[in-house]
Amino acid sequence: MRKGFTLIELLAVIVILAIIALIAVPIVINIINDAKEESLKRSVQSYLDTVTNRIIQENLKVKYNPDECIIQEDGNLICSENSNELTTSDGTNILKIDIKGSKPSSGTIKLQNGKIIDIDGIYLENKYANFDENKNIVFSTLQMPTEPGLYDKNRKLIASWDELVNDYGFNISDAHYYPGHNESTMFKTIINNNQNLKKGKMLIISNSVTSIGGNAFQNMGLTNIIIPSSVTSIEQTAFQNCSSLESVTFENTTGWFILSSSNATSGDSIDVTDASTNAINLKSTYMGKYWKRS
Repeated sequence: MRKGFTLIELLAVIVILAIIALIAVPIVINIINDAKEESLKRSVQSYLDTVTNRIIQENLKVKYNPDECIIQEDGNLICSENSNELTTSDGTNILKIDIKGSKPSSGTIKLQNGKIIDIDGIYLENKYANFDENKNIVFSTLQMPTEPGLYDKNRKLIASWDELVNDYGFNISDAHYYPGHNESTMFKTIINNNQNLKKGKMLIISNSVTSIGGNAFQNMGLTNIIIPSSVTSIEQTAFQNCSSLESVTFENTTGWFILSSSNATSGDSIDVTDASTNAINLKSTYMGKYWKRS
């Protein structure tokens, strides 16, 4: 009479269980992900239904027939007709949307005769919602941009580098940002004086820039900055009072030094491989120092 299993039999059981796990785990993960996406779809659809109802309610009180609504950070809307902002029954340009649960923080809704005909980049829980050709809600994930320019917190392009130069007046000759250049053409002035650009959270600097001067980004609300390989120096206080800054990525991480003055010929080497540490060093620890790359 057998009193147990042989080693070979135990190994066979382990192998079988491992095979079952390899097959089952991906299936379970897919089921969980599908359930999350369906829940997200219901949230977006509930939001869109609420938007439609709110527009009907407003239209009963005042003439309110928008063809476009822009979602704000708090989930409320600013709506327009023929590019003219509409005023709600409470006398403001904000259409309040009250729903339970999460609300999207950006995106565009297109309407016709009170009905939603298209959506673009409705951002909720790190995903963008759009309509497919059959008006079904589909999602895309957040992508890291690569082109130089200014992006909002959802990494949607606000203005390309060329637009910053040609449309908003940034003078490429002032790419060094040094004090003494025309203040009205510096990034800090341009962005802080423009309501649309003030939404910018991520800046990818063009490789036409070789230096970042003092106070270049002072008091700005940027959270992420990518510095190209062309930049070889950063003046002191360039990132002063940038409390929101979370990451600064250097495309070229070799040969960086911290100097006590702009005329110093030698200094301490600094590791700039970690974007989060760079943000801390630039806005606080070494904010008053000069950064140069050999």
